[in-house]
Amino acid sequence: MLTKDKLPFLNSIHYLRGLAALIVVLEHAVGKSEFERFNYYFGWLDHLGIYGVVVFFLISGFVLPYSLYKADYQIKDFKTFFYRRLIRIEPTYIASIVFNCIIVMLITRLATNAPPWSPDTSQILLHLGYLIPFSNYEWIQGVYWTLAIEFQFYVLIGLLFPLITALKTNLASKLLLVNCFSILVLFSGIIPSLQILKYSGFFSLGLVVFILFIHQKSKQYNIISIFLSGLFYLILSKSVDVNFVAPLHSLLISSMFAALLILQWSPKIHNFNRFILFLGSISFSWYVTHQALTALMEPAARFIKNTLPQFNMIINFIPPLTIVFSIAVAYLFYKYVEIPSLKWSKKIKETR
Repeated sequence: MLTKDKLPFLNSIHYLRGLAALIVVLEHAVGKSEFERFNYYFGWLDHLGIYGVVVFFLISGFVLPYSLYKADYQIKDFKTFFYRRLIRIEPTYIASIVFNCIIVMLITRLATNAPPWSPDTSQILLHLGYLIPFSNYEWIQGVYWTLAIEFQFYVLIGLLFPLITALKTNLASKLLLVNCFSILVLFSGIIPSLQILKYSGFFSLGLVVFILFIHQKSKQYNIISIFLSGLFYLILSKSVDVNFVAPLHSLLISSMFAALLILQWSPKIHNFNRFILFLGSISFSWYVTHQALTALMEPAARFIKNTLPQFNMIINFIPPLTIVFSIAVAYLFYKYVEIPSLKWSKKIKETR
């Protein structure tokens, strides 16, 4: 069993974050009617974003208990833990809200068939508390719904993690305990706005990976444990007829594969992997800023068609150029907002 002072840095986590973010971004860049040639080659990427989302849930289910274990977390530390998470996440999130509001206002003012949009004060305040699902408002950007679920998990893991570490028993009992998190899906129909219930199995799978990782079991043991965890969640979800954007079995297969990658794989460093690792580093900033930029693609294409028809040939270059531009924007967010926030959050730990 790995002790707290021997926990390694995992490149596989950054790699999976980079791939998950790339899948989400690509979905938002394809399928738009103005880009027929681009869609011809890349249309198959449409509707795959949810696979990246559930991998993010899996990663959170692993990374948060991993960091809490390393910090020797106890329930008395909940206030500090929660404050640190807020400092780590909220500045980038709030900056992205401002950024996205500006982009949406620009789009609606350029559009000829839509009234100009302006942010509502109540809507903004509900965003800050991740309370949009409990209101009649909509998210300013669709990807924010997943941040609400992540926020709910932060609260739950901060309260429940001491129970996991306090259990002085064998590995099988610990795995059984963390799999109980999947049982929350049975209540998803009762409180549909609390979406952590619906997606609880993916976080539970991450918790299973954490337990397996610190116990350093064999590959065969890991495969069987992950398979049984996914099967348990599948059976529970089917018993209450929970609906997902994509078939649940395929979402679980991709998540279980990602879980095995965390446990068994350390990517070799070469140029392509360095790029994916870079995307993993900026993944949060990229995730919260890209959707507004991809929404600009169709207005840009219509502008070229209507005012600069001689340049119609460049329209199908707009999606890849937008993706490159979104990476540049994300890097600026990462460098000037996310990194300072991360450093600030670490200082809280030092002064605890």
